[in-house]
Amino acid sequence: MNNWKPDPKKRVAIVGFAGTTRGQVPYDDKTIEVWSLNNAWQFVPDGRWARWFELHPMSIVNADFQRPKKDSLGSTDQKGTDRYEWLKRQKPGKPIYMQKHQEDIPASVAWPREEVNAFFAERGANVPGYYSDDYYSSSISEMLAHAIMDGYGEIHLYGVDMLQDEEYYYQRSGCEYYIGFARGAGIKVYVPKQSALCQCGYVYGYTEPPPLHVFDNMLEFLERQETQALTEKERAMFAAHVEEGRLQMLRHGLSLVGECSKCLEWKKFAETQMAESAKSREQALASANLHEGAKQAFSAGRSWGKHEARGGKL
Repeated sequence: MNNWKPDPKKRVAIVGFAGTTRGQVPYDDKTIEVWSLNNAWQFVPDGRWARWFELHPMSIVNADFQRPKKDSLGSTDQKGTDRYEWLKRQKPGKPIYMQKHQEDIPASVAWPREEVNAFFAERGANVPGYYSDDYYSSSISEMLAHAIMDGYGEIHLYGVDMLQDEEYYYQRSGCEYYIGFARGAGIKVYVPKQSALCQCGYVYGYTEPPPLHVFDNMLEFLERQETQALTEKERAMFAAHVEEGRLQMLRHGLSLVGECSKCLEWKKFAETQMAESAKSREQALASANLHEGAKQAFSAGRSWGKHEARGGKL
């Protein structure tokens, strides 16, 4: 690794999940490789990726496989139930980096953690204190470190904000560390302007980050609105289920009546009621979708507000 030198002809796009920039990946540019991870197979073109990263323990990969499917009324959890099955279907040829090779995932290979660590230790003359050892706070940071070691001269980051509170926020430091390392080593690293990476909401000594209490009222309001939207969605879904039950009951009644000529008035009444129930069910489902959209908007607003409160900006 002493002869390491970035090759400007080697270009890679690392694709994450953030909707702010996920749609900007230059898939039509065949000079740039695509690396992605985890459940991103849902939107990354199957024939376009060159390397995949699934660095979670198998207990997490398998746990994601257990999420509920779509029900008769159209409600569903986030798609992710087929993650394990997708991994198993991939044939050897393009690597799927995991903690170790899995027999049931033929394309899986062990991520070279020791080799990557050794590369960065060598950059610090193998003297402790002059390099960061095992500093991987997210899969993206591991992917960045790998791309640097493999001599990519240009790295693009799409769908990577590390913006949300909790998990993604504390993962952000490692990602920005390797961006800085790469740029310092002469590697071109492209971060879309819309991303929250490598951005700050103030300049120390010149401006100050807003105190947290400034955002308290706004964050509390958004949380209340998000909770209310969820309540309204659940109420609308309950109404839709009630109407669906009513429709099934009426259908069953009509099947029992059959061609009975003495029941024409009841059949006409039942058909009228079915039309009304179908309409009410559709209205309830539309209302549920509307409230789900509102819930997501308020949730996103809280996430952005927390980011601003921490001094971030876009």
